[in-house]
Amino acid sequence: MELRRLRAEARLNGPKVAKELGWSSAKFSRLESGSTKPSLSDVAALLAHYQVPENQREGYLELARQAGQPNWWDPFSKELPSSYVDYIAFEHEAKVVVNWEPGIIPGLLQTAEYIEACHRPGHEYFALPPSLLRVRTQIRLKRQELLVAPRPLELIAVIDEAVLYRLIGDEELMRGQVKHLIEASQWPNVTIRIVQLANPYPILGTTSLAQLQFEPTDFPIGFQHSDIIYTETVMGGEFSFDEKETYQYGRIVNRIMQAALDPDDSVQLMRAAADRLAN
Repeated sequence: MELRRLRAEARLNGPKVAKELGWSSAKFSRLESGSTKPSLSDVAALLAHYQVPENQREGYLELARQAGQPNWWDPFSKELPSSYVDYIAFEHEAKVVVNWEPGIIPGLLQTAEYIEACHRPGHEYFALPPSLLRVRTQIRLKRQELLVAPRPLELIAVIDEAVLYRLIGDEELMRGQVKHLIEASQWPNVTIRIVQLANPYPILGTTSLAQLQFEPTDFPIGFQHSDIIYTETVMGGEFSFDEKETYQYGRIVNRIMQAALDPDDSVQLMRAAADRLAN
């Protein structure tokens, strides 16, 4: 994002920069989109080409060094959809995630039993080998460590009430899952809000979506990544980076939040759901 901003400030277009540096357009596109990790020499060449002052270049080179460090999800990247790998990376850097789920428990709040039960039907229509299903379960559980990290991710989960009663597995499994939601709602960095069935549906045609928010970085001082929207369907996920799109999605998220119960009332509703599942 910073390399893209620096280019825009220099009023240069990508193909021209690639040509002047003797690079292919594909290489430049991969660097600027973040789909490949930049080498220090490539970053240094871009900084010089954009005439970034010498006293600022070391900070950007340090960012490039950090980008080259291995991530825990790297060994699994070839076995997962690229959009999911990108989501894991953005989620790892985010300060706040606002997650709307109209059909399933949010991934960061799923129990291991719920995750495995979700994956079983997927084997029927995606023909995933059991080993890959186990990997996906492990990855989702690993992601959940963000909620209990020293600087924990703040999660605001907004869930359709129907999700609490939709049987993934059996009643006992679902009761355990709902009880886990109640427990997680007491964590200081987790807020759960339920959209009641009795209320008018907040907005038609929505799918699962997450709004990722970021805090300012130490370098460049005060730089803050714009919000990212991630929407997900059964066939995969898609990102929205465009400011107009993310603004509209933000309005949708706010509308859903307005239609949801407050956190305390949501806990009471979840307790009622757990009791009902026990009967």
